[in-house]
Amino acid sequence: MLLAVAGCVPDAEVSQSDSQKNRQEFSQENYERAMIAAGKGKELEEEKRRNAEYLKGGQ
Repeated sequence: MLLAVAGCVPDAEVSQSDSQKNRQEFSQENYERAMIAAGKGKELEEEKRRNAEYLKGGQ
């Protein structure tokens, strides 16, 4: 079976600058800024609280 994915090239290399740009664009900081800008600061704080509990091992 052959599976082709649009935009993907086998053995394609991602340049260092592209990789860095993607890390910045999809960073936690940018995510939080976007949530606040969208008026979802309360949801963001709740998500951060849940994540902290999860990381501590609580449920």
